[in-house]
Amino acid sequence: MRREPKNKGYMKIDKELHKLENLIIAHPKMVEKLNLILERKGKETGQRFSTEIEELIIKILKETLGNRVSSPSESRAMYDVKIDNDIFNVKFGMEKMGSPNVVSVERLMNEIGNNHIDSYYLIKVKYVNNIFDLKIFDILDYLNYIPFATDKQAKIEESKFYKNYSPILDKSKLDFIEKKRILLEKYEDMYIRRSKKDIKNQNKTLNLFD
Repeated sequence: MRREPKNKGYMKIDKELHKLENLIIAHPKMVEKLNLILERKGKETGQRFSTEIEELIIKILKETLGNRVSSPSESRAMYDVKIDNDIFNVKFGMEKMGSPNVVSVERLMNEIGNNHIDSYYLIKVKYVNNIFDLKIFDILDYLNYIPFATDKQAKIEESKFYKNYSPILDKSKLDFIEKKRILLEKYEDMYIRRSKKDIKNQNKTLNLFD
């Protein structure tokens, strides 16, 4: 018998996520911050921008949603903010497309395997085609763009994601059992690739002593 996630959330409806996107991107404080970032572009590091955006988004959510929003109690949590029982991670990036880290594979798999969560939301702010784009989505609905790298990090392939992105309607989403099956396949493949890489590095070192 399948166990349901203990902290199963209820912010799964597309229109709620779309409303949340508009709430953040149209907020006067966010508009002001993004305009300032454009002025400072090239003068300061992307990491500083990322920290500022993360802090502002959390502030906006707490101001508008009140006690529905909470921050993690631990400093190295796997998420930035929680709304009701759903966890959200904030990611910010400028024009250059890459494959930034999203979450530790082990932590994600442990939380899902232990039925603590059934989703992992990303609040993704990216400067694309001369405009700031904000999307909120469950990475479990977009696993085609979420590789599990050999460094045990789940990443997002930004170029593929932004080229092919289209919202997945609620009725078209895979059920949780199928998502877990796909996650397990990706996890097993990660360890196969990691093992091959370890053997290659081991042989390279051993050859130095021949």
